[in-house]
Amino acid sequence: MKKIKFVMAIVLSATMLFNTAGLSYASVAVGEMDTYKNSVNSVLDYNEVDIIYSELDSEYNNYYNSEGAVIAPTDLSGLTRIITLIIAEHGATYGAGYAIGIFCKNHKIPYKVGQGALFAACSPLLPTIRAAVALGFDNGYHSR
Repeated sequence: MKKIKFVMAIVLSATMLFNTAGLSYASVAVGEMDTYKNSVNSVLDYNEVDIIYSELDSEYNNYYNSEGAVIAPTDLSGLTRIITLIIAEHGATYGAGYAIGIFCKNHKIPYKVGQGALFAACSPLLPTIRAAVALGFDNGYHSR
């Protein structure tokens, strides 16, 4: 019985050690945050935002006007699919998030629905990249 408790204590200690190491690895390094801060503070390429916005608009109209599609601006799965396509084509950048935010605002898509679709589309990405895209979305939704 003592041997089982000893082995369990070692396994538990090792698990706690690896979880702590994993959490510290997943945390954002100062250099990474400075990189994203500089990219966000740099001049935004509004031509790229306009291109992304027009593609979003086209995809949105194609999806919601196609036969059999649910015609509702709050359809989270359709919006997530469209945002995923745009991010796959243009990358997960601050500018893409900005264009998506403007798009959601102009199409009267509620903020939380657009943000939820964006987070679902960006879920496999690194936390720092998700943060940059989310910041772009927020600034785009509250701009113009």
